[in-house]
Amino acid sequence: MNTRKFKIICDGQFIGFIFISDNNPRFPNCIVATISPFERRGNWNEGDLELVGQRTITDIYDPNTTDNEIQNDLLNRANINQEECNNFQIIIY
Repeated sequence: MNTRKFKIICDGQFIGFIFISDNNPRFPNCIVATISPFERRGNWNEGDLELVGQRTITDIYDPNTTDNEIQNDLLNRANINQEECNNFQIIIY
């Protein structure tokens, strides 16, 4: 199984992961993708800053769907608005 891993960055801050897998043995001839968004709560000054995981979304896609199409679908479904960031990035790692 080939899995591509991506970090979602908004204005230099980590806000989630996207995983896209080909050849999943449970779903042959499909792409399986997952988004795991995170939200920052608290602040550094008060010492209570934490990352809180939001609902994880997993779905299957047609093998002809591009990574960009999958990423955009998952971002929309996770209510992550790229326009709210001055610098939005999805970085493979």
